[in-house]
Amino acid sequence: MRRSFLVVCALLAGGLAGCDSMSKRECEQANWQSRGLEDGRAGRPASYISSHREACGKAGIEPDAPLWRAGWSKGIGSYCTPNSAWMAGVNNRHYAGVCADLDEATFLRYHRAGQLVYTARQDLTQNQNRLNKLGEDLKKASKEDDRKRLRDEMARVERERTRLMALIVTLELAGPPR
Repeated sequence: MRRSFLVVCALLAGGLAGCDSMSKRECEQANWQSRGLEDGRAGRPASYISSHREACGKAGIEPDAPLWRAGWSKGIGSYCTPNSAWMAGVNNRHYAGVCADLDEATFLRYHRAGQLVYTARQDLTQNQNRLNKLGEDLKKASKEDDRKRLRDEMARVERERTRLMALIVTLELAGPPR
């Protein structure tokens, strides 16, 4: 019992250590302007440097905040674009409010449109799962009344599937020009 407890603690501690924004080695070798550029391109907020400060502080290293900020400013400019907003929405990534000083209204419009695509795709997956289940139930059904009810339900789910596929195509056409 005690050994199991120690193993769980070790795993949790290892998992928590993995939550740092940077490893000791990364802190030692950091190009702070490049790191800021990467963080900006990822849409991380300007306050994210505090995560680096905390992670690198464990190694006795202080991030070069002015260099990081210069890189971040360039990176955030490439993040706050319609294409980036669209991809963030389609992939259901959170928007951290980092485009307020740029064209946030456009960013939000494309992010929301991308989120609609994500939701419609999720609905389509659920629809397909429902259709598969109905098909399995139909194979097992022994009574004609049950088979008829299942075929009717499958037809309804198929119509919904067709509607969802058309919706996804329409939403994708509303995305930013590529």
